[in-house]
Amino acid sequence: AAFNKVLSQRIFEEAGVLVPRTVVVRSHSFDVGRTVELLGGYPLVVKPACEGSSIGVVLAGDEPALKEGVAQALTFGGDVLIQEHVQGREMTVGILGQAPLPVVEVVAEKSFFDFEAKYQARTTRYDVPARLSEPLAAIVQAEALKAYRALGCDGFGRADVILTQDHRPFVLEVNTIPGFTQTSLLPKAARAAGLDFSKLCLTLVDMSYGKKKTAVETADHKS
Repeated sequence: AAFNKVLSQRIFEEAGVLVPRTVVVRSHSFDVGRTVELLGGYPLVVKPACEGSSIGVVLAGDEPALKEGVAQALTFGGDVLIQEHVQGREMTVGILGQAPLPVVEVVAEKSFFDFEAKYQARTTRYDVPARLSEPLAAIVQAEALKAYRALGCDGFGRADVILTQDHRPFVLEVNTIPGFTQTSLLPKAARAAGLDFSKLCLTLVDMSYGKKKTAVETADHKS
């Protein structure tokens, strides 16, 4: 479900996770006026349902840009999401097992964190941990964990969250295959929690072994 943004959006809504208002379109023929009205006006975020790394994601400030963004997103195949643009601070929360790691804040030069800002800009900064009060960090972690659990995730993952000025944490998505090099965000967060890269890898191996052992013991007991 995490790989399909339309499906995960529905699951989040059913679970009471705070998410941006969304309209799903399946072709170039959609009611632009109604869509803009439902989502509260421009700018709007357009994204393909099944792409990662912000590929195909655009911020549309008017009708021509919206139509162009939808046309571009449709080339990836499948549905297209049009969402309200929630403005705020961009946070990401790594989760290990069922426990959230310290919150990381993404501070980009561009106000919209697209593929270029993510992978090509040299000015993007990552504050690890984020400069948040403990109660506010806990709010962000709780909403991220709620989304992660709603999808039935376990093992590890990373939730992307926008924290608004009035302290509402909007979940954008849960990434179940986040970057996993020593410089990736989840390992950075783990390091802030006292787990260096080697310990993080060993922890994941231990968790996986424990699950496998439990599954074998359960099967043996049933037989």
